[in-house]
Amino acid sequence: GVISAVMGKVDGGEKRTETASQTTELPLTSGTTSAATTPYTGTTVITEAPLPVTTTSQTTTEKHTEPAATSSKPTKEHFEGETFEYNDMQVRIAGGKCIIEKYTGDAAEVYIPDEIDGYVVYRLEEGAFFSCVSLEKVRLPEKLTEIGQSAFHYCTFLREITIPDGVKSIMHSAFAYCSSLEEVVVPDSVVEMGNCVFMYCTSLKRAMLGGNYNDFDNIFLYCSNLSYVELPEGIKLLDGFRYCKSLEEIRIPTTVRLIRGVAFMGCEKLKYVYLPSKLIVGSDAFAGCGAITFYVYGDEIPEGYGEGWMPKGSNVVLAKEAQ
Repeated sequence: GVISAVMGKVDGGEKRTETASQTTELPLTSGTTSAATTPYTGTTVITEAPLPVTTTSQTTTEKHTEPAATSSKPTKEHFEGETFEYNDMQVRIAGGKCIIEKYTGDAAEVYIPDEIDGYVVYRLEEGAFFSCVSLEKVRLPEKLTEIGQSAFHYCTFLREITIPDGVKSIMHSAFAYCSSLEEVVVPDSVVEMGNCVFMYCTSLKRAMLGGNYNDFDNIFLYCSNLSYVELPEGIKLLDGFRYCKSLEEIRIPTTVRLIRGVAFMGCEKLKYVYLPSKLIVGSDAFAGCGAITFYVYGDEIPEGYGEGWMPKGSNVVLAKEAQ
């Protein structure tokens, strides 16, 4: 409001008291403040402009809170033969699918996805994890079909692995010298088994093998702790249990027609072997073994069966007589 000037009369004479003009400065607020002065009144007039409805900071905040567009499965186009890096893995595109060529990390546990950028992972290349001494556990892709030669060779601390159903090929020395591996299961989908696949897996105790392949060549060479093994029907040539010193019993598939020489050399605890009746056995197939009871699948023991290859003190009986 405006305050009027005060006039006073003293002793009959007019005396005007003047009040000096004053201007009061107030701190600026978020709005706009102006000061106006009326002479001689000491009056300060403050005009405050209204705040804008939307400020720059508010606009920015609203923009940041808008949900970003996301994709549940990122995809990226790659050309045939392209090689690129993915999570410490060197990957190559072949035939519209992915091949893991080389792992370059040092993790104890490795997860290999089923797909990379929308491309199915179907093969581990030769030596993909060769001598990865840090590796203890690996998850293989569900659609994997090929495990290349020496893929896990010298992974000396690998203690756990699951071979997925659908794998068709396990190549030469794929798990050789995996000296911490204790159990393996090979699925029925396997149609190609290379030689020396589990050679020198010195901690391996149990092995259950499925599949359909002809040759069984040096698969368990020097697996000194192997005590239980299951073999699939379909094998025709058998080799590869040399110096499996903990093996006490084995059932040879009825399809086997040849046990190669030194196949069971040094299996010093081997006591029971189940054999098909139509079979050729190398003369030193059981060299270095103690007395063994050979049970034969058949109605009668063929004439001359076991001569020349049975260790001293061994005998042959019909399998149906086994207790």
